[in-house]
Amino acid sequence: MNAKKKIYLICRTFAILFILFGCSSKNKENEAKKTEVVAQAVVREDDKKEGRRFVDNGNGTITDNYSGLMWEKEASGNMNWDEAVEYCKDVANAGGKKGWRLPTLLEFQNILDDTNSRCMLPGVLARKGYQCTYHWTSEIFPSGIVRIIDPSNAKLNQIHKDGRNGRGMTRCVRVDDPAKVAKSQFSYTGPRFRDLGNGLIKDTKTGLIWTRRLPIWKSWDKAVLHCQNLKKVALTWQTLIKVPENLKWRLPTKEELQGIIVNNHPIYPLDDLFKISGGGGTANAWTSTEISPSFAWGMSYGQIQKLLKRQEYGVICVSSQATDNNNEENFSNSSLEGEIYEVFGTRQTSVDPWLAVRLGPGTNTALIAQLLEHTRVKLTGKIYRNWVEIEVLDGPNKGIRGWASRRYLRPFKNQ
Repeated sequence: MNAKKKIYLICRTFAILFILFGCSSKNKENEAKKTEVVAQAVVREDDKKEGRRFVDNGNGTITDNYSGLMWEKEASGNMNWDEAVEYCKDVANAGGKKGWRLPTLLEFQNILDDTNSRCMLPGVLARKGYQCTYHWTSEIFPSGIVRIIDPSNAKLNQIHKDGRNGRGMTRCVRVDDPAKVAKSQFSYTGPRFRDLGNGLIKDTKTGLIWTRRLPIWKSWDKAVLHCQNLKKVALTWQTLIKVPENLKWRLPTKEELQGIIVNNHPIYPLDDLFKISGGGGTANAWTSTEISPSFAWGMSYGQIQKLLKRQEYGVICVSSQATDNNNEENFSNSSLEGEIYEVFGTRQTSVDPWLAVRLGPGTNTALIAQLLEHTRVKLTGKIYRNWVEIEVLDGPNKGIRGWASRRYLRPFKNQ
């Protein structure tokens, strides 16, 4: 075989190998892309099935299963407030949905996650390289001053809407599930707070019992101990009375304290019932939610902020133990598993009586259904404090399983 023929055969062999390798790599790349698309779809379905809070809808929007709100996945920057308002109006087709607007301060604060060190926004809303800086809210004063929030540290600020002293990022939001939003901490219809006449206040929305703002200032560690060992509450700034012995007290969580803020006043952000005659405002108080060994969440000037634990702030205590048990039954008997009960005596909204069904026991877990009076449910036998797990037997929520307050359930009797 001459030299030319050898060279020809060698070149042809390499050419064939190159083509085969290239096609194989391309096929692998295409398969990888297909797998990634399928995986993303599966993750979104898993999010829905497992009840995770934030779900990527795959169309530029993120659903918050806790609050019933839908968020833009990507934020836009370098705008003044008027431009931000118009931008949200123009986003009307994002995800094929309408009704986009700027978020309120409470709505934005509610999605912050203090376990994220660089940016407190959830991962689906703050991808790698995201500019985690001041964001606009919808809250504007007559002077043109707007409240803004920095999600890198939950710090609040106020700047003029025309951007003369700074511009901000814009992330729009819309109501996705009106029923969830109506029952979330962002809105409530009816006389929510009730004075129990003994220095205590009942939140008829959550069932929690609150003290008024106590006439003391303490560091975070001392505030925790003070609530755990609470003996007296304030009728006035100078008058203290003993608390009922059947209540177990603690500092409120970040979500609980944030949930009772009813206005934007920097001195009196809570309902007037929380004021103490002859005392100061209700704008400063600790929560039990820690951020690090040195910081915890607290309320300062009416806003939930990151505060140094060694500093002294006001104290408001809360109890999740009911003051009366007239409507409660003993559900600890395992023989009740499979028993049929019905909803009764539920709280009134402006539309219908309803009972909240949640993902887990407690008012801070996501709301998944609302049951009308006389809806039948089946007990699963699982119990946690004042909560029981149920399976819904009637209506549009039939088949849903979740947790509900046992004080609004009674044995079903065939008529």
